[in-house]
Amino acid sequence: MLPGAGQVGAAPFMGESPNRLSDRLRDSRSSEYKPSGCEVIKETAVVMRIESDSLWVAGVQGSTCGACSARAGCGQRLLAAITARSPMVRVLLDGRDSAHYQVGDEIEIAIPEDVVVKGSLFIYFCPLLGLLLAAGLAESLFNREALTVAAGLVGFMGGGLLVRAVSVMAGNKRHLQPSIVTTISVMRAV
Repeated sequence: MLPGAGQVGAAPFMGESPNRLSDRLRDSRSSEYKPSGCEVIKETAVVMRIESDSLWVAGVQGSTCGACSARAGCGQRLLAAITARSPMVRVLLDGRDSAHYQVGDEIEIAIPEDVVVKGSLFIYFCPLLGLLLAAGLAESLFNREALTVAAGLVGFMGGGLLVRAVSVMAGNKRHLQPSIVTTISVMRAV
């Protein structure tokens, strides 16, 4: 017998029909918002600025941040401590009317999990790969430590510039952007 076979939530094995698998997945996660059928990461955000085709939002820091086990190495916490606010993210409205939103509204946004994972890998590994390739090339060509270090720094900065260029080009690609799931609370002038 296969490990996990017959258990609730067990991985499918050969012979299970794709329709049965998709029904099982849909039943177990029916309440989740999934653009294009994938897993998403949801977060509550506050509208900070409104444009005709998008909203600029900042994540709401949860009360559990202080108790999180990753607190010491959390980049979000460090950035918020330095700037005294959360970084803003652009959310495309996808045909929604911007008049329905005001600064201060709380909304729930979602972004596909694979976009976060692939983006994180690209952001971290591109500069590192640039550093290693440039340093390795300089070492093999010149065999001088100072040139190797300088080439490594140039490669690191080149990788960072590549990340920035790809980020700018991807700025309006809908499948890479967060989506609005729902409005949680609305701030209206009295």
